Amino acid sequence: MRGGERWLYLTTDKNWGVGGQREFGENFNCKNSYVFHPRTMGAPSPDLLPKGWMLFDGQVPFGSNGWVEWVL
Repeated sequence: MRGGERWLYLTTDKNWGVGGQREFGENFNCKNSYVFHPRTMGAPSPDLLPKGWMLFDGQVPFGSNGWVEWVL
């Protein structure tokens, strides 16, 4: 897709994720993503996953790694 800003792809650690220009530049050969599902469990399609998508919000409060569960 030309001009896209976000892409849904399977990361190298086999999690479905949403990445941007950086991940596109790496041909999606990476673990990076803005949003990912930690319990992909070999699901062939992201629409078959249970709730539990994680969003990196850029905030890292004490005791947090910056990821928040995004119930979707």
